[in-house]
Amino acid sequence: MAKILVLEDDPDQSMLVCDALSVDGHQCITAATVDQAEHILDEQPVDLAILDMNLPGRNGLEALTYIRKKPSAHMPVIVVTANPQFGRDANDLGTDLFLIKPINLTELRTLVRRCLDSLA
Repeated sequence: MAKILVLEDDPDQSMLVCDALSVDGHQCITAATVDQAEHILDEQPVDLAILDMNLPGRNGLEALTYIRKKPSAHMPVIVVTANPQFGRDANDLGTDLFLIKPINLTELRTLVRRCLDSLA
C-alpha cells in the first residue's frame, strides 16, 4: 500500500481518482491547491504524487518544481493535464509520466503500479 498525493482542484475528479486507487489498497491524500500540496509534502512522507496542471492560482508545474527540490525528489510524479504542452513542460522538469484528460482510470492504476514497482 502506498501513500499518494492527489493534487486536483475538481473534487469530483479527485474522488474518482482516489476511489480507483483505493481498489489497489492505496491511501490518497488530496490537495486542491499547490499551497495545500506543499504543506502536505512538508508534514508527511508521500510515495507518489499525481498532479493536475491547470489549477487556480499556482499551477501544477510549480508543485512539480517544489517536489524536485525536496530531499524526496526521487518520488515518482504522474502529471495529468488537458493541455499536451503542459505535459511536455512537465517532462522537462522531471515528471515520470503524464496522462491527457479525460483520465482513463484503468490506465492510471497501471501507471501508478509501474511507478511504484520501479521503487522496489
